[in-house]
Amino acid sequence: MARGDLLRLRVPDFAADGIEIQRHKTAGSSGKKSLYPWTDDLRAAVKDALAARPVDISPRLFCNRTGECYLDEETGRAGGWDSLWRGFMERVMAETDVSSASPSTTKRIYRRKAERVLPLKAKG
Repeated sequence: MARGDLLRLRVPDFAADGIEIQRHKTAGSSGKKSLYPWTDDLRAAVKDALAARPVDISPRLFCNRTGECYLDEETGRAGGWDSLWRGFMERVMAETDVSSASPSTTKRIYRRKAERVLPLKAKG
């Protein structure tokens, strides 16, 4: 999921079968939606994200202290989110062995499989 789509996630996007989103990139053209089926890990991540929100007044999964979206729709910038992410990644690099992976290892292990895309169910 693209960063912008992730930051636009809203609790109403959560359905019984997964997280369904209208990708921002395709909203004005094909209108293609994507469904991310629930897994134990995805449920746990969403639960953690909901618990970590600074306020419980926003429909957004990721919101700032005032409940607003991190993404500025006019500029496409997400300065607050980018600062949080940068700090998190610096901590990950300092506290774990993630930096030992080479780009060739990443490509060989993680990027060799085709992306799995689930079809939308036809409505009768």
